[in-house]
Amino acid sequence: MNPDGELRHYPGSPELARLLTREQDRLHLNEKHPEDGRLLKENMHGDRRVAVHLGEGWYVPRALLPTREKRALLLIDPPFEQVDEMERCAQSLSEAISRMRQAVVAIWYPIKDLRQLRRFYSDLQKSKAPKLLRVELYVHPTDEAARLNGSGLVISNPPWGLEDELKQILPWLAQLLGQSQGGWRLDWLIEEH
Repeated sequence: MNPDGELRHYPGSPELARLLTREQDRLHLNEKHPEDGRLLKENMHGDRRVAVHLGEGWYVPRALLPTREKRALLLIDPPFEQVDEMERCAQSLSEAISRMRQAVVAIWYPIKDLRQLRRFYSDLQKSKAPKLLRVELYVHPTDEAARLNGSGLVISNPPWGLEDELKQILPWLAQLLGQSQGGWRLDWLIEEH
């Protein structure tokens, strides 16, 4: 996307997903905000593998799962503008797994408020996920409130080998991206029974 090496263009998760999509795959994208949705539709225009939906993303599991394919990946990446979005993420995870147990569900979240995160982890552990991997990358110490200290990803039904790959790359990412203090965490919120 930046052939001369100068960083001018940064692809968002929809474009990265499209770049990783095989010819036989289908990609459903959802955008709540009308202007961003229009831009997303323009960017994806002409790719028959991609469908762009506009509206409230919390309804996506109900609308699109189960799929006719045996495998599905659902990325939940809300803007975290509302106070209940972490709770809604946990509810969406449970709904997605109840509709398609083998679905890989990934939820991105910011690391800011540790009390809110503890509630989020507890809600996730009560979900219907058969297994749930937690991956966090810190750019600042997590005890610094009211700032973005890092980000996390929880993944239900992670692909085989992902945990080992993350163990290799996370130390490097923490060192590369750490600002005042880099760090990482990789563990299971729900271990497979």
